[in-house]
Amino acid sequence: MQNFLGSVRFATVKLNIQKQPNSPLVWIVALVLAATGAAYFAARISPAEVSRKSYLVGQTATNEIVSPKKITVIDPVETEAKRQAELSKLPAMFRFKENAADEIVATFSADFVASRRSFLDAVEKTFKKRTLPTNQVAGPRFRDVFTTFKVEHKTFPATLGQALKWAQGNPQEELQIQFRERLRIAAGRYIRSDMLHPLARTGPVRFVNDDLKGSAKELFERSHALRRTNLVGLNKARSELATSFLQNERIVSDVLTNYLKVNCAFDEPLTQQIRAERTNSIWAFVAYEPGQVIVQRGQVIDGKIKAALDQLDVPLLTPKKPLWLWALSILCATLALLIGFRTFQRRKNTDLVMMNNVVTLPTNENADRTIQAQLMPHLARGLMSKLVRGLISQRSDLIQTQNAGSEQLHELEQRLEQINTRLQTRQSAYEQRIAELEKELAATEEENRELIRAKIREARQNLEWAKAQNQ
Repeated sequence: MQNFLGSVRFATVKLNIQKQPNSPLVWIVALVLAATGAAYFAARISPAEVSRKSYLVGQTATNEIVSPKKITVIDPVETEAKRQAELSKLPAMFRFKENAADEIVATFSADFVASRRSFLDAVEKTFKKRTLPTNQVAGPRFRDVFTTFKVEHKTFPATLGQALKWAQGNPQEELQIQFRERLRIAAGRYIRSDMLHPLARTGPVRFVNDDLKGSAKELFERSHALRRTNLVGLNKARSELATSFLQNERIVSDVLTNYLKVNCAFDEPLTQQIRAERTNSIWAFVAYEPGQVIVQRGQVIDGKIKAALDQLDVPLLTPKKPLWLWALSILCATLALLIGFRTFQRRKNTDLVMMNNVVTLPTNENADRTIQAQLMPHLARGLMSKLVRGLISQRSDLIQTQNAGSEQLHELEQRLEQINTRLQTRQSAYEQRIAELEKELAATEEENRELIRAKIREARQNLEWAKAQNQ
């Protein structure tokens, strides 16, 4: 039946096309072919019709690039990482002033002598003489002179006891020598500034004399290694010097600590020059074998990939967008759809039309009534078969739905039965536990009663014993 209807439909369409030489089907086919061709040529644009420009770091690769040969390039990221790791092993150069201790001691000696002379001048101005007897030195007048002089001269390096000896004619040269030696030892250490440069905080320490001149290589060869722990900050050096004095010598220690100065300074240009000479020879290389992928499509270009692409001289291909070809393809496809839609609306009822499961035969005057008479029984039988199949299918669906509902109801009943069983089991367990606890409570109460009775008996026995003792 279906083959017969298809033959009738094909013959009708063929007759319509032959009767209408300007059929819209020809235009639809032509427009579809034109749209397909335009889209094909737009997608297959030639690489010669592209603009060329070099890759830059941070751009995205437009296509995958494979190395055609074996190349070796420098990896800037890994190179910088290796150089930074090597910097922590390279020394920090310091300039050390060797004669700084002698200068500090000489300054202190001159200030000490000048302070003693000024103090004796103040004593002479008050007492009209530079050497005083014991009774005048022990009096309050001398103390006033000492206090006034101390206020006016903040750096006076003497205590009241030392000032008494000066006024009695004892210059105390051994005390001055002792202070000088302490100051020389403290000033002879490697004293640095408390605020260190970031470059001076890593790597070993080497020092070179402050007066040496020459190239960085020569200064490095003439430098000496030094433990970092031997470098001490200025505040720490002053604190350690102050703690070496006794409590009653606090005035002297405060004065001496002010003489300490930085004698070891960080030489930043020399350190950078030496480190640059050592690290400039460090490189990290990356080898690409033939056929190895250098960059994938969509990958961001970094320094390593940029170096490899520059060595291969690979351009960035940016295709020109063939907008006119795409526009032509879309226009042809749209026209084909419009013509097909209009043709479908205006076509004549010259073929079999299916409407609501009813086959409508051609109604023109030239239709063959014999064909209609032959087709009617077949169509009726086909419709009846379709109706019966539909009813059978619906009945099967209803039976399957009923079976599924029955299974779900059975499963629900089983679950409810299981839940009921669990509840009964738990209830029995709780009742049994309550009975056990009641038994334990009764036993405990009985034990408590016996214990109380025993305590009462013991108390009565103690009472009787106490009465007997009293009698």
